[in-house]
Amino acid sequence: MKGQVELYLKRAEKSEENAARAFEDAEYDSAIVHLEVAMQLLLRAKKLDFKGYLDKPRSVSRLLADLEEIGVSEEIGEFLKKYGAVLGNLESASKAPAGRFTREEAAEALKALAELRRILSY
Repeated sequence: MKGQVELYLKRAEKSEENAARAFEDAEYDSAIVHLEVAMQLLLRAKKLDFKGYLDKPRSVSRLLADLEEIGVSEEIGEFLKKYGAVLGNLESASKAPAGRFTREEAAEALKALAELRRILSY
């Protein structure tokens, strides 16, 4: 189990690096997609670490709600409220038309990922 958690964390880090590179290249749609993947991987790692198993794949919002339900952090509810629009963007990113996301939306998503890392202690 610990090995799987570490694998998720390494993949999340790589997705975050890809997001930062896409952001620097003004490829905001790509940055958003990479950020969604990074968040999902961090959340799956925390859920696996906390519960010892994972159930079926879930959206970022659902994974956050799952972690809130099992008591991972009291800050998750506030995170959901603060970054609700960002999470909506992340979850629609793979279906969105090219050029949909702005620099500001991608920057806010990068900020949300940093906040999530802090909350999850990763």
